[in-house]
Amino acid sequence: MSAYREGFGQVEQRRAEVALVRARVASSEPDITRVIGARIGRLVGGLVGLSGLVLLVPVSLVLPELVGSSSLVSVWFFGTVVAALLSAFVFQRAHSVIHRIRRRRAQREAPREASELLRAHDLPAIEAQNPWPRLGSRLANLEAPSLVVPLVFASFVMPLLVHALVYFPIAAASGKTNLLDGFSAWIMISAIVVGHAHAALAICAGRYGSKIARTTTAELVDEARLREASGTVRDWAKALWIAVGVASVPGIVLLAVPTVLAIVTGLAVIPLMYSVAKRTLLRERQLTDGVTHEVERIRVGLEDVEAARGELVRIATTETEHEVDPDAELSEPDAVNSDRRLRRGAV
Repeated sequence: MSAYREGFGQVEQRRAEVALVRARVASSEPDITRVIGARIGRLVGGLVGLSGLVLLVPVSLVLPELVGSSSLVSVWFFGTVVAALLSAFVFQRAHSVIHRIRRRRAQREAPREASELLRAHDLPAIEAQNPWPRLGSRLANLEAPSLVVPLVFASFVMPLLVHALVYFPIAAASGKTNLLDGFSAWIMISAIVVGHAHAALAICAGRYGSKIARTTTAELVDEARLREASGTVRDWAKALWIAVGVASVPGIVLLAVPTVLAIVTGLAVIPLMYSVAKRTLLRERQLTDGVTHEVERIRVGLEDVEAARGELVRIATTETEHEVDPDAELSEPDAVNSDRRLRRGAV
């Protein structure tokens, strides 16, 4: 039996396992796609935002002289924030639309792919039909960057957005007419006086995003253990005091105003940033960890190979039984039923 297992039996067993993996992945594909789309959106949005902030430096130096007004600095800043949010939304939705098109095509091609898996007679050909390595690596590769980049972007814009929420009502109530010019001046002063504090916060926030991406889901769920190993409170408090300490360098000669402002702004911003990042990661992990762990543990006994092969034959022959309507609603795809049948064969 061992020689059979190492030869033909091994090929047949792996074919059955790949068939079960395909069915399991297909039944969880909406959740996987939603997570991948969200991560792509956050990453793209963060990169667009950071690009806009980099360009804000020459904009603040050149445009006010050209047009005779500094209000364009505020316009550029708020435009950058809007562009980042909009690009994140657009890329997430675009990924969803592209996936729906591919999913309908995959339904039409399911019989052909099942036939190819049946005709595969060696392990490399069978592994080529396994969708999980590509999806799993994509999930893993996007996880850390989709946390780090938005956190770095938020480190630069969130404090100024908090200041804007305070500045505009007070300035309007005091009778100021050109509010954008005043806030543009505040942006440029902040860049000069506490820009290095923003950079320090961005470094701390980026490291936190990378850290929680390496943290197991169990540690993210277990709050007591989280506080001991990589506690959110400890992490954001450390980032706050580093940012405040850096801001205090000019604060010593400016009557400690930057220091006090950094403390108040940091308390309003940093806990929120860290909490949202952790909750976002935990929510996505809860959607994908089930299929990740199950796919990695899928094993089919030799006695169950025939049942799995019969299910592959059924899928491969459905092409002649009915036509797939590409415009039909995808309420419960055939992959879910295939998953259940394969499971019954593997039990």
